[in-house]
Amino acid sequence: RVHIYIAEMEPLSISMAVIGLLKTAHEVSSTIEKIVSSKKNGGKEIRDVKSTVDTLRSVLLQLQLLLLNHAKIDDRRASMILVEEVVVTLSACVMTFSDLDSCVEGLASDERLGILNSIRWASKAEELKRYMQSLESHKTSLALMVNILTWYFVPYSFRAGQMLTRIP
Repeated sequence: RVHIYIAEMEPLSISMAVIGLLKTAHEVSSTIEKIVSSKKNGGKEIRDVKSTVDTLRSVLLQLQLLLLNHAKIDDRRASMILVEEVVVTLSACVMTFSDLDSCVEGLASDERLGILNSIRWASKAEELKRYMQSLESHKTSLALMVNILTWYFVPYSFRAGQMLTRIP
C-alpha cells in the first residue's frame, strides 16, 4: 500500500505523504479489526498495534489539518521544526507501515485459511511488539511537532476567552 520513500519534499509533497499514511493507517486498522473480530482469543499485541495505529492516525490528521491551514501557523513556532525532521519521521513511518502492512496481510491470509492458531500468534507476538514500539516512536515525534506548531494558539485562545468573560 505504501511503497514510496520520501526524499526532499515540498510542503505539498509532505501533505501528500501524510494523506498516503492516513489511507494506509486506515486500511491496516481495518484489516486488524477483521482479524481481531473473527478471532475470539486474538493476541493482545495485535489489539495494542491497532490502538497505536488509530492514535497515530489522529496525530497524522492533526498534522494534515495544520498543513492545510498553513497561514494560521505562527512563523516563530514553525521555525523550531526543520523540514528534514518531518521528512525523516514521515519516511520512517512509511517504512514501518509498509512492513506492518505485509505482516497484517499475512495474518489475515492465515485467518482466511483457518491456520491462524495460538502457535502462529505466539510466533508473531514479538514482531508485533516491535511494530508497536516503532509506531509509538513515530507518534511521539509527530505529536511533539504538532504541539510545537499549535502551542501558540492555546494560550492565545485562553486569554481571548478570559477577556470575553470579563466583558460586562
